[in-house]
Amino acid sequence: MAFSAEDIVPDSPTNNFCTLNPLATNGTTTTPLTISDGNLKTTHNVTGQWQGAKGTISVSSGIWYFEVVILQVPTGTHENYNIGFYNADIHNGLYYGLAGNLTFGANASVAQLYVNTSSTSYGSLGNNGSIYMFCLDVDSEKFWVGLNGSWFASGNPSTGVNPSASGFGKANWTTVQSDYTYSGAGSFQHNYGQDPTFAGNKSPTTTYTDANGLGAFYYQPPDGALALCTANLSDFTPTVTDDVPQDYFKAVTYSGQTTADAGTWDSGTSTSTITVGFQPDFVWLKQRNPSTTTHQLLDVVRGKIGNAASFSRLRTDTTATEATPASDSGLLSMGSNGFTLGTDSAYNDSGSTYVAWCWKAGGPPDLTSSPTKPFAKNGVQYETLSAANITAGTITPTAMSVNTDAGFSIVKYTGTGANATVPHGLTTAPEVIIVKNLDDTGGRSWIVYHHQATSTPQEDYLLLNEPDGFGTQPWYWNDTYPTSSVFSIGIANAVTYPSQAHIAYCWHSVEGYSKFGSYTGNGSPDGPFIYCGFRPAFVMVKCTSTSSTMWIMFDSERDRYNVMDSYLQANDSLAEVSYPFIDFLSNGFKHRHSSSHTNATNDTYIFMAFAEQPFKFSNAR
Repeated sequence: MAFSAEDIVPDSPTNNFCTLNPLATNGTTTTPLTISDGNLKTTHNVTGQWQGAKGTISVSSGIWYFEVVILQVPTGTHENYNIGFYNADIHNGLYYGLAGNLTFGANASVAQLYVNTSSTSYGSLGNNGSIYMFCLDVDSEKFWVGLNGSWFASGNPSTGVNPSASGFGKANWTTVQSDYTYSGAGSFQHNYGQDPTFAGNKSPTTTYTDANGLGAFYYQPPDGALALCTANLSDFTPTVTDDVPQDYFKAVTYSGQTTADAGTWDSGTSTSTITVGFQPDFVWLKQRNPSTTTHQLLDVVRGKIGNAASFSRLRTDTTATEATPASDSGLLSMGSNGFTLGTDSAYNDSGSTYVAWCWKAGGPPDLTSSPTKPFAKNGVQYETLSAANITAGTITPTAMSVNTDAGFSIVKYTGTGANATVPHGLTTAPEVIIVKNLDDTGGRSWIVYHHQATSTPQEDYLLLNEPDGFGTQPWYWNDTYPTSSVFSIGIANAVTYPSQAHIAYCWHSVEGYSKFGSYTGNGSPDGPFIYCGFRPAFVMVKCTSTSSTMWIMFDSERDRYNVMDSYLQANDSLAEVSYPFIDFLSNGFKHRHSSSHTNATNDTYIFMAFAEQPFKFSNAR
């Protein structure tokens, strides 16, 4: 079969253009929209229902442009469709009148502009063969819509004037198109820069590139506007030359007391050296099989207790205080390329298999008995917070390790029993905070803050050691959001017991490396697709709307291929279990089961994810 010129698109190993995502379809029916022609053409196939699809690329900054031609207007009693952008972190029906909308289209044959759940009469509708233009300035919060070469309401994205909508808030935006068919099916063809002929339906005499000289468009993109393609996406931590996600997070697997793919047994010293690829500052370790030992959490800020040979451990499946392994032969050191283990069975037992999730923070602080430089930031030790350029709170930490590039910090502080603020050292507000009292023998829980709380985020909390959903209690976070410099704590003993030590692990999202979000389950094996902007190396999911659901943990080392069916549970000590939960994809993850732990109908879930490879460079698994 011969190919036409328009069948060839300029995707390459170094640059891929956005398309519609067949794994991210939704609407008022479970039957997906028909997507064809390289996932650029949509055809409605269910009469009397809304169907929609999101794009494959999400953006959180910059100016972006794309075009859509009407192949066939939806016909019948009314004409209904909407096209534009959608909040990539909101997973709902994708049609007009729902939260997350930033779109234009037809409602009962009337031209409408939609911003979230609000709509206004605006612009004019095209006919078959008409081309819509869409431009979004994420940073200035401005959105323009045009038709056949002219922007509505004398708008001009090049100069920033007369936007169709503005002030709609910051978000991660992806493209979207949905429509409703009464009798005659609607059909649309998209161009994100790969085909200005719209699959041969148009014959442009001249084509135009974006501001970086990429793509091919029917109309001239506005000044500064970019095509939605991977070459235009930001690299991970662009201020750090040649760094990749594996320099900041890595999951490693190994077999106890044997030479393995990630570790080497030394019979002379009875130790195993586990290779990571960088010097970890936080190691979360779990025996997979065969026995049920507890999780082991170790970090350079707590270090070792007294003269112990092993790092002090915490365990997420219990409320116990920090302690040293009874044999004093747990994790012995964190070196330049990994860590060394003794023979404690929770870490390194012959015949057992293990996984270790490793993060790089800011390096080890000075933990001597009289520390002079207790604040480590980006690999440098400092004497004071001000010397480290860290804004102070009402509590001064006793030690910190801060990585501003990776958006991760470890903070140790002493509680006061009063409302207080604690510096985290990061450049933006943390989206996840996990706090544990280290000393109280009363069994204080692990307290978790997640920015995607369901109602009042300042009061909502989760317990990492329990299967409960969100609880509401102002005593934990003092009814106050974290800021770009500090997080707030209330009077609860779990976060500020007087004169006792506490540890806080703080993260915020970094494009191409980490993502902390939420989604709503649909109870289907064709579950929601979650955009991350990278191929995940690690995902942890928790239901927040109901109890009796576990903290489910996946990683790309234990499952090298889809479906991801090897999971552990952060809040219990059970051995690894197999169950076909999710797929890891080049730009996020896709649910493949209706389990209440990850994807029950209308239940709300939060997740934390870390990258194996940014979407800009990733391949499918």
